[in-house]
Amino acid sequence: EVQRVMGIGYFYIWKNEKALSYYLRSLSEFKKNDYKPGLAKVYNNIGNLYREIDLEKGLMYFNQSLALANQLDMADLIAGTNLNIGIIYFRQKKYNLALSCFEKSYKMFSDLNNPVGITQSLHNQGVIYFKLKRTDLAEKILLESILNAKKNELYNTVARINLTLTAIYINQSSFAKAEGA
Repeated sequence: EVQRVMGIGYFYIWKNEKALSYYLRSLSEFKKNDYKPGLAKVYNNIGNLYREIDLEKGLMYFNQSLALANQLDMADLIAGTNLNIGIIYFRQKKYNLALSCFEKSYKMFSDLNNPVGITQSLHNQGVIYFKLKRTDLAEKILLESILNAKKNELYNTVARINLTLTAIYINQSSFAKAEGA
């Protein structure tokens, strides 16, 4: 587990090669000890690493994580992995598949009372609806998401939501609203 956490640390400071080496060490130990919860988590971590550079490889690791998490009933990891898979589908422009993943993660994060996961799931749903030109629904979901983000002091998320809301308002020629977002 220490190796996995070290990998996370290096991932957060953009030292991806070093992060991967720690993840692989962790993976090796978890396999050797047949510790499936650890395997599920490290597959998700490796998926996050590849999500930025190789969508297919990221999806492969997320699916491995999801299979184990489902087998072990690891609800928080299932919710987070669905969110990650949705992000990959979004980047592949598979909006309906992405939306399905974001809706699953939203329901699970709601059941778990995880405000950060709820906010991220709502935000991603709003972005999808905007891409699908369903701006009324996108705006409604994004306004709910921004309230959650502010309540939980997720300021980077607030900024990203505001950018999407601004794009919606500009598309609607609601320039006063765009300035206020």
